[in-house]
Amino acid sequence: MKSMQRSNKLFSLGVVLAIYSVATLIGILIATYLYSDMGLLPTLLIVDVLATVIVFIGSVSFKNSSIYDPYWSVVPILLLAVLFYVFDYSLLEFSAQSILLWCVVFWGIRLTYNWAEGWKNLDHEDWRYSMLRKDNPKIAYFLDFSGIHMFPTLIVFLGLVPAFALFENGANDFGLIQFMGFLLFCIALFFETVGDNQLRAFKASNPPKGSLLTTGLWKYTRHPNYLGEMLFWWSIYLLSYHPDNPLWMIAGPVAITGLFVFISIPMMDKRMMERRSGYKEYRERTSALFPWPPKG
Repeated sequence: MKSMQRSNKLFSLGVVLAIYSVATLIGILIATYLYSDMGLLPTLLIVDVLATVIVFIGSVSFKNSSIYDPYWSVVPILLLAVLFYVFDYSLLEFSAQSILLWCVVFWGIRLTYNWAEGWKNLDHEDWRYSMLRKDNPKIAYFLDFSGIHMFPTLIVFLGLVPAFALFENGANDFGLIQFMGFLLFCIALFFETVGDNQLRAFKASNPPKGSLLTTGLWKYTRHPNYLGEMLFWWSIYLLSYHPDNPLWMIAGPVAITGLFVFISIPMMDKRMMERRSGYKEYRERTSALFPWPPKG
């Protein structure tokens, strides 16, 4: 592909849209064929996995694994839309299902827009992906497929399992636990939105090389956007809560929390320590996640 095309943002976003459209169309066709024989949950899982394979093929074809990045925020909307269609719910009814879907839609649109706003073009790839391939050249494709594409797909699907159960069991009561879930969603959205906007404004101000954002939410937490993302998945669990749900359904938000705490945050902190001279002091005085007055 010509370099000029790859560096064109509109063309690059068009490539991503085309890949996702193909994955969605194939997913719909496969779901229609499998649903009557396999049931809803296995069908959705198979379709989700196959769609991930299609996106992976697109990522390899265009040599950019960041093509997968919006999958995290787009697919939950599509999966819940399928549930609304299958179980014939109304978006205009006040129910746990409709509130859950509106929350996921709002979150998904915001997060996808934030990715599209920050992603420059097909020559712009998340540094973690290129680092992963550079450090493991012999198994680069395996790690790309399993770690960058399939693992996030499966962990997000696991996080949505309580929502699937909410639709299947038919209960639509919006009680105290669901209300707590909605409040948690609002808090999560606040941290993600404000944190991302403050970071975007900081970058747009053309700060001196090596500068750190240490104001606003970033004064009290080093990763407000990660905190918001973790809280969002806990809000999904609470919004979908039903007393008959098995305990293992909490595995979704637990796994996503573990992903951020034990993988994403350490990787980001390590990179910032290498690239920002004042990050060590910032790290020592600032909470990693939950907002807290800085030390000293």
